[in-house]
Amino acid sequence: MDKPGIEDQQYLQEIIHRRLPDAKCTAIFSRAKQAKADVPKQASRSGTAKDLPADLND
Repeated sequence: MDKPGIEDQQYLQEIIHRRLPDAKCTAIFSRAKQAKADVPKQASRSGTAKDLPADLND
């Protein structure tokens, strides 16, 4: 099995480097959209980081 050459590896690295921020942004947007939909159903909570330990103990 042949390994890709250094130029091919650099090209793949550039593609991944460009697409990773978009993928992260899409994932964050999706989680935020789901959380916003869950709030009226009381399936999620909002608050600060200080509120988190108390919410986890409920």
